[in-house]
Amino acid sequence: MLGEAIARGHIEEIPVIATMKPGFGEKWFREIETGAIYSLTEPDEKVGPTWRPIDLKDLMKGSETIQ
Repeated sequence: MLGEAIARGHIEEIPVIATMKPGFGEKWFREIETGAIYSLTEPDEKVGPTWRPIDLKDLMKGSETIQ
């Protein structure tokens, strides 16, 4: 399903911001229409893949902006 959304141009993979200390196999994706960003981690033995929203406001310090 993710591959189809990427192929149709609804979602794009973006670089993980280094300050977030990404987990092993973590990838970030942005929904083109809304700009919402999500993290997808590789599945492990105890838990399947994890899909969670990323709040960029939590990453900003002071008057920094994210473009």
